[in-house]
Amino acid sequence: MIIISCPVLLFFYARQVEPNLLMVHQQKVVIKNLPDELAGLRIVQISDLHGKRSLQNKLPEKVNGLKPDILVITGDIIDNYHIDYSYIEQLAGPMRAKYGKFFVSGNNEYSTQLSWDEMEKTFRSSGVKVLHNSNYRIKISGGNLWLVGVDDPNRGRARLSEALKGTDGAPKILLAHSPEIIDEARAAKIDIVLAGHTHGGQIRIPGLDQRPGLRNRFDEILEKLNYWVNRGANFIWRHRDRINEVNLPGMRIEETDKSQFKGAGEVFTYNIKPGYEKYIAGLYRAGDTQMYVNRGLGETRIPFRLFSPPEITEFQLVRE
Repeated sequence: MIIISCPVLLFFYARQVEPNLLMVHQQKVVIKNLPDELAGLRIVQISDLHGKRSLQNKLPEKVNGLKPDILVITGDIIDNYHIDYSYIEQLAGPMRAKYGKFFVSGNNEYSTQLSWDEMEKTFRSSGVKVLHNSNYRIKISGGNLWLVGVDDPNRGRARLSEALKGTDGAPKILLAHSPEIIDEARAAKIDIVLAGHTHGGQIRIPGLDQRPGLRNRFDEILEKLNYWVNRGANFIWRHRDRINEVNLPGMRIEETDKSQFKGAGEVFTYNIKPGYEKYIAGLYRAGDTQMYVNRGLGETRIPFRLFSPPEITEFQLVRE
């Protein structure tokens, strides 16, 4: 009985419990030559929501409760399966940050059927500034800080040298969707990079990350599972009329439900370039450059999380 119940409980936890947790991780960041006026500045980072509907009401309330000075969203706010401008408005609009809200694109913003121009317009109307390989100066009582933002490094869209144009020697925080920007950031003497993309592994098996062969095999299993789940969704959509004729309780497929099957049959895989697999979650250092990789809030492939709960990160800047 115990042998049967443990996998069932683990399955239930990974499907229904952990994906719906909303954990706040507090992280102090030490920056050289940080102006006194910026000491104690609080930056809140969210990332990789993937259109997760359950976050629409509770996430803005949670973020606002932290009273951030700056809010940053590091990409993949939507994906192929959740393509709705209103999601951006309903989520980002109510959030508040004293010195501004900022967004950089992830790989999924370029994979959807939405118009990027319309998407950017929606961000602006929600009070969010989009950093397209560009920068923004934060001025606080004479102290300066640069927010530098690049388009998704994973898709080869990052142009860090372009994004740095016009900046000076003030501290620089780089917003990037993927940790694959770290080598360029180190060469450019960025103080800290805030990234996402990895979901913290999303499903973590203790010891698996130290064994690349097993990890690759595990990823292959996830891809196959995702493929067959999508095949099933596609089948249900194609035969919805017959299913509706059976008239089973709770099993009616309405026309308005079509969006949940959009892209069914395709296999989406989170990927990262060789050599960057070690940057899964948390704080790293490359030379004098620090990088924090956020676990994100949504899921890809399959709607499960295990030992990698969704994360909101609250940073506090401190002087060295």
